[in-house]
Amino acid sequence: MGLLDLFNVRERFEEAKRELKAREEVLERDGVRVVFNGTGDILDIQVEDQEVPFSKVKETLIELLNESIETAREIAEEELNKKFGGLLKGLGIVL
Repeated sequence: MGLLDLFNVRERFEEAKRELKAREEVLERDGVRVVFNGTGDILDIQVEDQEVPFSKVKETLIELLNESIETAREIAEEELNKKFGGLLKGLGIVL
């Protein structure tokens, strides 16, 4: 792989990161809503019902945050595989 090829891969990788950062996903359960992007950044958290006990909100929020991390990882892997056709796995890059 030549220097130009490496530059092209890096450029495509940066483009993929920008696209993932711009992508918004939502998970919602039991009146708790988590908005995150394809890189796993949490963009917003909303609790619809203020009457729900804090312990229930906390439990649901932890579940949704963990799910958002896993979902973002899956989204990133899928998008990078589309752009690089499995090249990253061949290079030993795992998300």
